[in-house]
Amino acid sequence: MSIKVFFQNSVRRNILFSTILFIIFLRILSIPYISSKYTYHEGDISREDIASIKYVLYIDHEKTQFKINERKKTIHPIFVYQKDAIKKSRNRLYGFLDFYYDEFKSKKSIKQISNKINKRYNVWISANSLRILSKGYSKNYIKTHMNFLTSLFKDIVYLNVSKQKFKNLTEDYFILFKDQEERRIKPAAVKKLVYFSVDNIKIRKLLLRRYRNRNTQFKEMLMELVSKLAVPNVVYDIERSQLREEVLIEKIEPVMHSLKKGQIVVRKGDRITKQQLMMLKAINKNMEHTSYSDILGLGFLILVFSVLIIYHSQRYYGGFIKNAGSAYLIVLLLFFNTIFAAFVFGFLFKHFPDLKEIPLGIFVPISISSMCIALIINERTAFFFTIFFSFVVLIITKTDYLSFGLLVGSGFVSVYAASRSKKSIDLWKGGFYAFLFSFFCLIIHSALYKTSFSQVIYGTIGGFVNGNLSAVITIGLIPFFESITGIPTRFKLLELADTNSPLLREMLIEAPGTYSHSILVGNLAETAAENIGANALLTRVGSYYHDIGKIEKSEYFAENQQGNGNKHDDIKPSISKSILISHIKRGLEIGKKSGLPDVVLDFIPEHHGTSLIKYFYKQALDIHGTQVNKEDFRYPGPKPQSKETAIVMLADSVEAVSRVLKNPTPQRIETVVTEMIRNRFLDGDLNESPLTLRDLTIIAASFVKILIAIHHVRVEYPDDEHIKNSEKALKQTKKEKKK
Repeated sequence: MSIKVFFQNSVRRNILFSTILFIIFLRILSIPYISSKYTYHEGDISREDIASIKYVLYIDHEKTQFKINERKKTIHPIFVYQKDAIKKSRNRLYGFLDFYYDEFKSKKSIKQISNKINKRYNVWISANSLRILSKGYSKNYIKTHMNFLTSLFKDIVYLNVSKQKFKNLTEDYFILFKDQEERRIKPAAVKKLVYFSVDNIKIRKLLLRRYRNRNTQFKEMLMELVSKLAVPNVVYDIERSQLREEVLIEKIEPVMHSLKKGQIVVRKGDRITKQQLMMLKAINKNMEHTSYSDILGLGFLILVFSVLIIYHSQRYYGGFIKNAGSAYLIVLLLFFNTIFAAFVFGFLFKHFPDLKEIPLGIFVPISISSMCIALIINERTAFFFTIFFSFVVLIITKTDYLSFGLLVGSGFVSVYAASRSKKSIDLWKGGFYAFLFSFFCLIIHSALYKTSFSQVIYGTIGGFVNGNLSAVITIGLIPFFESITGIPTRFKLLELADTNSPLLREMLIEAPGTYSHSILVGNLAETAAENIGANALLTRVGSYYHDIGKIEKSEYFAENQQGNGNKHDDIKPSISKSILISHIKRGLEIGKKSGLPDVVLDFIPEHHGTSLIKYFYKQALDIHGTQVNKEDFRYPGPKPQSKETAIVMLADSVEAVSRVLKNPTPQRIETVVTEMIRNRFLDGDLNESPLTLRDLTIIAASFVKILIAIHHVRVEYPDDEHIKNSEKALKQTKKEKKK
């Protein structure tokens, strides 16, 4: 399967994307473990009290190495006896003689011959010895003497190591491997022990004993040739010796020490000793080994908790993740809180250990996430994720439950303040309330744990800075989050709800009837949305803009005709239907051009759904009969997908019907509203919205209450002539009484 085909499947894309996010999240979780290692050196002054966070078993490398060195002293080198050493020595000496005499016959100089010998045998033979060889001694004569001398090596232990190296290898005895047996041999017990290269003194003694009557130069020549060209008969076996050493060292048990959980390793202000540094390294290594399993466990714990929250929301509350934008927002804020908590736990507390006595929640800006979610999604979702993010911080930092309560409480008061803000500048209240709550918790913490006055001051400053910076950062982040999520905040909606906005002013001028209709629909829909717990402000804004497509060709819509005749009387029903439907498409174009958010644009097509244009469908039936396709006279949809768009659909229909209602008594208004909502429900227009039957009952009651107030019966006010007649009658009555 190609990569292109793989990514064409949306499920696979989502799985891959989620996997990447989860891996990134696990990497973020590892920050506290990586940054919390102790980086002291021997002689440094400790900045904090350091205790082992768990039971740690570690190796004392120094004592273990001492133990190994002691064992090495008892490990003796292995030498191997070479049976063919004498044969090899003779062959080497004979070869040398053959080479020398061949070169000598070629009439080369002694110096040239010496250089060639060095190159071939890697030894330097003195010029004096070479001259003696050239004085008429036959090759066979010299070979006879060499044969005799090499036979003496049968009784000599000739080692291939120098005397100094042999002493370094062993102190008391060495092991000789001969005839498939190992023998322990003490050097002192070996009388004829010769080291490489051959010990000249011992060779000289042998020669003097054997060649007493020979001249000195001849003896020196023989001694030099044998000492430099003879092959050792006892060879140091490096591989076998190292193997024996490794086997024996492996059997050595390392020297172990342990640290109990909570055991103090270093006190603040102490100078780090070599032993303490070893314990700190053991703690760091233990963190390294356990961090991967801890991180993976934390990651899956948070994942399971996230799934449960989302399922609970989707199952019982209709879900708070309405689109991909809100999901991205929550993921970004989750990453932000995780990184910040990891920073505080792994860096701030490490370099400023005095702050550890202060509740961690004071330094984590949970209010930023709480206010952002409250403003962009809704208040209920903000409460949900304030608890969730606080829980994530708790399990990452392994802090106390007072910090958890502090995070939840400061987040809640921030949500409360943000949800009731009218302007972005009002968000400072959320930050200030968060500071007040954290200060209250700090006082409680100080009373419980007897923290110092300076730590209370640090905590107060930290809480104040955290609260105010949270408000400032939130104000700066809101436009960014609006752009990536496509979800308008309360401030953006309030801006759009201003009836002096350019688009609504244009509607007022070009389509005053539609403008009046939209304002009234907004009043109806907003009250109903508020009563059922939907987004009332969004509903009002959606109502204002749901018919902006009628700005063009406004005269073709009944509310704008103002008694000037119906333009549809002169055109075919199919054309009239197309004009009505076109206001949906044109409304979306105008809305996008004006920069309306997607959630506001949704009201334009969804407030009609796929409902039937009954008036012109009936006209077409009257003209063309059964040849008319009913589906051609339906709006393109989609049907309402949210409570807010469904409420506007109902309000739009109810308001239109109430305009033509004759004698609008409360009973008739209630009947019409109930019937209209019932028809919409039975026609399936609300099938895709999350409205419940209980919601519909509340919505109907809200509509009835407002419409009765609008269409209340007014008393008939008397005109001036009636008043004058009443005054004349009153004067006439007074005159008659006087008489």
